[in-house]
Amino acid sequence: MIKQWFFLENTQRPYPWGSTDGIPTVMGFENPNLRPIAELWMGAHPSAPSTIIDGNLRRPLDSVINKEPELYLGKACISNFGEHLPYLLKILSAAHPLSIQVHPGEGQAQKGFKKENNQGIPVDDPTRSYKDPFHKPEIIMALTNFSAMCGFRHIDATVELFRQLGCKELFPVVEELEKTQDYKKFLSMLFILSEQTKDTIFDLLEKKLFNYQPNKGNTQLDPFTVVEQLMREYPRDMGILAPLYLNSILLKPGEAIYLPDGIMHAYLKGTGIELMGNSDNVLRCGLTKKHIDIPELLSILNPEPYMPEIILPISEGSIPFYKTPAKEFELSIIQPKDIPITVTISTPSILVCLTPTLRITGASGAYTEIKQGATLFFPANAGSITFSGDGSGYMACVPVENLLKQ
Repeated sequence: MIKQWFFLENTQRPYPWGSTDGIPTVMGFENPNLRPIAELWMGAHPSAPSTIIDGNLRRPLDSVINKEPELYLGKACISNFGEHLPYLLKILSAAHPLSIQVHPGEGQAQKGFKKENNQGIPVDDPTRSYKDPFHKPEIIMALTNFSAMCGFRHIDATVELFRQLGCKELFPVVEELEKTQDYKKFLSMLFILSEQTKDTIFDLLEKKLFNYQPNKGNTQLDPFTVVEQLMREYPRDMGILAPLYLNSILLKPGEAIYLPDGIMHAYLKGTGIELMGNSDNVLRCGLTKKHIDIPELLSILNPEPYMPEIILPISEGSIPFYKTPAKEFELSIIQPKDIPITVTISTPSILVCLTPTLRITGASGAYTEIKQGATLFFPANAGSITFSGDGSGYMACVPVENLLKQ
């Protein structure tokens, strides 16, 4: 008989934009060398799978699932998503802005992955855009104040901000947006400007916005404030203009936003829990030294204005959760306080404990206590699990209502 849960060890990603203290603080460990720890991956993505601990055995979670998929994922999950865990749970902590990026939809990811395979491009090649055939919708939930850019502004707002900037070299680009009402055409023109024109734009930005002080309102959401901040990080990158056409977002702890496929975005600063489709497909267009493929990015881009809704947890059962349209994942809060919580786990789930201590009791009589930073994997059909104690955590699962009935 399979256990009701397994402890996991997870993979850290030391990307240079990562903070040195965000993830160590959340997970309760030291970082004496002060190296950047950008992400902690909890899941079964083949590029950085968690390690599942079973007695003295330590095996990659993706290998364990591949060997006995029905046992760990369940028939319904396999019927909907195939023989792989359909989500990836992360803790993300940014001290510096991430790249401006877009994630492909399902059909786009499958087509792009197949195309690059046929071209013989190795999966780990840095010029490759598609690392797997899956799409990547995601939710980011703030653990600290968390700033981001997400979704195109209404076109009138973008036009007005560029007019306030007053850079004549950008007037033809803005006029194209006004005339066509098409962000794809706008970006196509913006990114093919000559290097000489770009240098003129950068020089003007430095004169106009160096030590810029906004007149009023929330300075963290002021688009020109964000432009000025990005100038300091990426002084000659056209991505520094993104705050003029992307919405500025500031999340407070506990607030979240959902990003469908095709939405342009960039996370700027803060620590949060990120839950997404089990994919590493990212197409970039700025604020990065990594591979950029503008034509491919434009082919998957949703050009419609999009202001993400601030999502708060709702309670429709025994545990609060963040409701999104995603069929692959759902993020829930486990916080028993004085009242034990009993849930029935019927889909593959991952729990990360962020404050001590959580006590976990299974219907089989199994029992464990977990401290801050502990991570557990619950196979499908783990059954009745009771959580108690003063601790709290977050659980990722496949939403039961989105699975086909077997």
